[in-house]
Amino acid sequence: MKKVIVSHPGRQHSHQLAYALQEGKILLKYFTGLWYKPDKFPYSILKKMPQLEKEFKKRYFEKINPEYVVQNPFPEIKYRFILKDKNPWLKIGMEFDRWVSKKLKKLDFDIFIGYELSSLKSFRIAKLKKKITILDLSQIHYKDIIKINNKFKFLNVNKRVLKIENKIKDEELKYADYIIVLSEFAKESLIKNGIDRDRIFVAHLGIEPSIFKPTERHEDKEFTLIFVGTICKRKGINYLIETYKRINKPDIHLTIIGPPADAFKYIEKNIKNLKYKSFLPHEKLVKEYYKSSIFVFPSLLDSFAQVVLEAMACGLPVIITENVGAKDCVRNGVDGFIIPPGDITALKEKILYFYYNREKIYEMGKNASEQARKYTWEKYRENILKFIKEL
Repeated sequence: MKKVIVSHPGRQHSHQLAYALQEGKILLKYFTGLWYKPDKFPYSILKKMPQLEKEFKKRYFEKINPEYVVQNPFPEIKYRFILKDKNPWLKIGMEFDRWVSKKLKKLDFDIFIGYELSSLKSFRIAKLKKKITILDLSQIHYKDIIKINNKFKFLNVNKRVLKIENKIKDEELKYADYIIVLSEFAKESLIKNGIDRDRIFVAHLGIEPSIFKPTERHEDKEFTLIFVGTICKRKGINYLIETYKRINKPDIHLTIIGPPADAFKYIEKNIKNLKYKSFLPHEKLVKEYYKSSIFVFPSLLDSFAQVVLEAMACGLPVIITENVGAKDCVRNGVDGFIIPPGDITALKEKILYFYYNREKIYEMGKNASEQARKYTWEKYRENILKFIKEL
């Protein structure tokens, strides 16, 4: 029986991967940063502070046996909350990686799965021990990120830090025996940059169908666009706002949901019919989807973008770009539309298509919901487990 270690300084989708291995009885350890253990000190005292406890619960997954979880929250606490570093994740990842690599020296395992910018030293230890190394890559190849950024200028990191990041990414790719990516978009990016296709495995992320599901829709409701994601330039928020202004129809509403980042300045308070919320838990987010007509996600670069699937599952047709990996799951002209990134003319055209053809909202939304239900977390875990067991 294989013994597998998963390592991630944050969370992303690593908890679903760890849970897949737990279901397959091959998970040895899940190394992570901040992890809420409700019955352990100091987390047990948070029950008296419900607002703070709510924040910690975002880094928790009740289906994972806490005995597998080994946490080190100190790098994140140090760089994010004490030093308040503007770009903390590189330093968090490197410090976390050093800690994990020391742990690996004392453990007997067969496979090590690590995440980008937090696994280089751990990969080196694993290779010295002649173990299989897997990089779970949440983005496309860094050289393609540079090319896309040269066109759209969305990276918010200085050149020195970027150079260090790309050097680490390059080394991690070399030390990884296999690479898990989230989409064909990411896979082709790696192949184009010299990575052997036999080393690459595509595992689409999923949705929880008990939460994200369709509801009865009414054609007479307000025409509302909805965007969900971090309010950053990379997500194309400035193109969405500019398009909305150009359309300039008083009966078209726009809902934007996501934490503020480097593009927050575009969300001007005087924009008519714009509603903004920084964060909503899933049960409230679903209600916003139900109030909306179409999901608009003009991202300049996303290796996947799970929110696309979530919106589709709730019965919304989608407008996304060719640089969004979730296009693997979207049938162009059936579940919505796929347009070039940064193309305001195309974005305006597709929004107005739905505006003037309201019956298509229901038709494509129904198609989208049925399509999205093919991509569940259960299916993701099945694919991951099959891949690992067949290595």
